[in-house]
Amino acid sequence: MLRHYYKHKQFYLLLYRQGLSNLIYENLRSACKLDEANNPIERYVKAMLAGSIFGWIDEWFRLGMQETPDEFMALTALLQQQEKNAQNT
Repeated sequence: MLRHYYKHKQFYLLLYRQGLSNLIYENLRSACKLDEANNPIERYVKAMLAGSIFGWIDEWFRLGMQETPDEFMALTALLQQQEKNAQNT
């Protein structure tokens, strides 16, 4: 998904700058199959996942998509490792 956004960077940045990032959020909700949830817990977990992914992507767009998708994922992995280390201390 990140590679797709990056490949079409100019389009998605234009969409974002025009205040239409909600379209990206709706796409993520669809990709997480939120409407196919069978119970409230599954629905809330999928909503949390879609919201988290959107938050990361939204900030990436806000900063002009400076990092490549691989760099973006490396930063995400670093963040996860830091959180894991913080929990173990």
